[in-house]
Amino acid sequence: MSSLPGGQPSDFNARLDPSLRGHTGPIAQGSQALDLAQQEESHHGRLLLDVLNSLEEKQEVQKRRRQGEVVNKADVFDRAARLFVRTYHPFLSLSSCFRVGLACDFENTEDPTRLVVGNDAQVNAMALPDRRRYVNAFKALLESKKGIREALMGPEADARPGALNAVIIMMDKLSRAARSDDTGSLKKEGLKYIVMDLPQTAEALTVLKLTEKSQRGFNSVHTGKLLCPHRSSETFAADPEQTCLKVQAGSLSCTAKQLPAFLYDQPYNPDDRTDGLLRGPLCVRVYKHIFTGPSSASGSASVRQTRGPRRKCQAQLSGIERTTPRTIAYAVARHMLSEQSDWCKIDGQFDNEAFFNKIVALLEIDAGIDTSMRKWISDTLDWWDREVFNKGPRGEDETNANTLGDENDEEADDFQVLMAKRRRVDP
Repeated sequence: MSSLPGGQPSDFNARLDPSLRGHTGPIAQGSQALDLAQQEESHHGRLLLDVLNSLEEKQEVQKRRRQGEVVNKADVFDRAARLFVRTYHPFLSLSSCFRVGLACDFENTEDPTRLVVGNDAQVNAMALPDRRRYVNAFKALLESKKGIREALMGPEADARPGALNAVIIMMDKLSRAARSDDTGSLKKEGLKYIVMDLPQTAEALTVLKLTEKSQRGFNSVHTGKLLCPHRSSETFAADPEQTCLKVQAGSLSCTAKQLPAFLYDQPYNPDDRTDGLLRGPLCVRVYKHIFTGPSSASGSASVRQTRGPRRKCQAQLSGIERTTPRTIAYAVARHMLSEQSDWCKIDGQFDNEAFFNKIVALLEIDAGIDTSMRKWISDTLDWWDREVFNKGPRGEDETNANTLGDENDEEADDFQVLMAKRRRVDP
């Protein structure tokens, strides 16, 4: 009888009690447990490998997106929604633009804002200027990215209205997310852009401590100085604390009819309100932060001169090579300086949306514009192009931009004086 290692005969198992026959014993059980553990480890290993592969694929997709590549159809909607809020209008709801735009047969009539189809009573009841600005915004959205018109207005969209509604909701959220990204990143970085114009003193350190939005606005003399109407800058300098209190109490006007001090790079000139207007250093830094990246905003180099990170900046992703009245108006929105934690149309006395519209209208060139204002607009946009993109002068066709044209304010203000000057026709 042959023996196994350990001196046991080969028929040892056959000689066991039938009730014990087949009993594996501790050694066999250990071997079986080891096999199960190895199988489980192998399974976990495959799962881990799948996860790593999935992460690698996801990172590759994210990398392609950072480089500006459109990976799928959803990216087209994403880009268009984010582009809309930054380059067209940050206060208009995209869902409202869709609602009005789809109700108006703007492609089949000479007056695209008058003919309304369907049974949308609210759209039919809208005043013509309001309807016009939503239709113009919708048209701008359709032209903003290649493929967006076909995706939103083509046969597939007509066949799947539920999908179109889902896309509208998604794009509305994405547009608001883009705005939140900008305001959120500027909340802290914006303080650094303010102190770049201050000597490294206790004042600069005080500004950097304004980390809570509730500390800003006219709750601080430092942000109050920038928000104060430039025509009142001398009054502010004489008594900053008292001036802030007067604005908070409403006894000193601070509205969208007046030009804030941060828009200027020099003292206020009552004889020429355009002297230094829209050349404030803080304005340019905020524009760069949003469109060409924080690294370009903190230095003097333009986007073309700066060794940028691998990730493309918003200007590159959006194909923006020059400034426009609307991108400038978005950059000079005063949210970063205000005490408001959330983006809002009204901030105390100040109408932020009206201010945006006025800046856009001010920078538009039209047929009846006065020669001196035409020159100021061209010089201003050329200056911005040079500061941000290191670009030379543009042609007049590049200067033109659509405006909402829905401001009808008869009360005298800084903007009214400038707009009146625009309308003077040379003999």
